[in-house]
Amino acid sequence: KDFTQMIKAVKVRHNNVVPMMALGVNQLKKGMNSGNLDEIHQFLDRFYLSRIGIRMLIGQHVELHNPNPPLHTVGYIHTKMSPMEVARNASEDARSICFREYGSAPEINIYGDPSFTFPYVPTHLHLMMYELVKNSLRAVQERFVDSDRVAPPIRIIVADGIEDVTIKVSDEGGGIARSGLPRIFTYLYSTAR
Repeated sequence: KDFTQMIKAVKVRHNNVVPMMALGVNQLKKGMNSGNLDEIHQFLDRFYLSRIGIRMLIGQHVELHNPNPPLHTVGYIHTKMSPMEVARNASEDARSICFREYGSAPEINIYGDPSFTFPYVPTHLHLMMYELVKNSLRAVQERFVDSDRVAPPIRIIVADGIEDVTIKVSDEGGGIARSGLPRIFTYLYSTAR
């Protein structure tokens, strides 16, 4: 019990590392030439992969020792996770941020089988969905801010395949410039102003 409480406290203590790293990357971006981009990218890949792995192990251990585990869970893993429900929750969270920032937010339509479930870590899917939807909301909001037209809705499609699950987020925010495509999966690239 003592060990579980200690590692739980360690996990909580390090909750703000990602926002702090984002600030650091932003500062780095401002005063940097393109010389060491590969080295920085490799370092951040190793750092974040290690962080995800450690936090997953801590979270799994803590949840396995939870005296009142939620239904259908094995530690962090929800054996009957609904991607539709996670998408809905992540969308609501992202829309609230958009409302706070812009005063309004485009609608979000989610399509798929509401009864479909699969085993996964809901917090991981929530974070991925939240970030994608937040980006879509920002792009659409900024594109239609001075328009007389109502901002078109963002669409999320959840599809159950034979071997995998595909979740598609699409919007009419204008996309990414072709010149930016080679850099979209780097830490120092953003379409945000």
